[in-house]
Amino acid sequence: MPPAVRPYLGALRRSAIANPARIGLQKRRLMKSAALSAAERELLRRVSSRIHHRDGMYAGSGEQYFLAGLSALACIDEVLRAASVEEVADFLDMPSGYGRELRFFALRFPRATCTACDIQPGATDFCAREFGARPVVSRPRLGEVSFGRKFDLVWCGSLVTHLDPDSTRELLRLFARHLKPRGVAVFTFHGDHVLRRMRDGGETYELDPAAVPALVSHYEAAPARASSHFKTSMRVTGCSSHAVARQSTGLPGAVFSASSACSRS
Repeated sequence: MPPAVRPYLGALRRSAIANPARIGLQKRRLMKSAALSAAERELLRRVSSRIHHRDGMYAGSGEQYFLAGLSALACIDEVLRAASVEEVADFLDMPSGYGRELRFFALRFPRATCTACDIQPGATDFCAREFGARPVVSRPRLGEVSFGRKFDLVWCGSLVTHLDPDSTRELLRLFARHLKPRGVAVFTFHGDHVLRRMRDGGETYELDPAAVPALVSHYEAAPARASSHFKTSMRVTGCSSHAVARQSTGLPGAVFSASSACSRS
């Protein structure tokens, strides 16, 4: 096969997999699940079935795709209750991707102004077109990102897992600059569930296997070191990591975090 043809065939294959009729069927099948609450089933009924063919979060299973959105919303609702936040007028989804979670947030907060931020311009354009979001294209240097407004709520799903320590600190500073005084940020990260898989199950997450033991030891010692910086206030139901903490080092509001292990299995 000529190399020049492969991208076109790949796009054709992705378009076929993301066929709206196929995704709609998968969604209707999920709605029959006894594990869903009535409220979740209603959200699922109303949520858009349009998935962009370049959405890397959709690998052919609509059930897993929509469950991830419901799980994110459950984490957010838990944190908002804990923080006594009753109204969300402005929220940020970063990285939004092509709206796997944002489509649920737009339904949950219908009167709020939503901002979709991602490094992929096509992703933010899709979120603007399909879900009415304000598109903001991110930058490789997070310190150069600006939103021109502040937020009651920030959702940051699975970005920290791809960042080094310095970039993670820069991300938290970015949120601090753009949170309202009582705003909250919810972000996911690898926690105890991933630790067990690396320590007991042989999972490497594409790391050098020889580096895994030292990484595991470093993580297991982290709670003692972190105690001087964070005051743990509660744990989010269903999250296996040290899930909710109040920053005590100068952020304008409470910054909450939820482990990526809180997603449904």
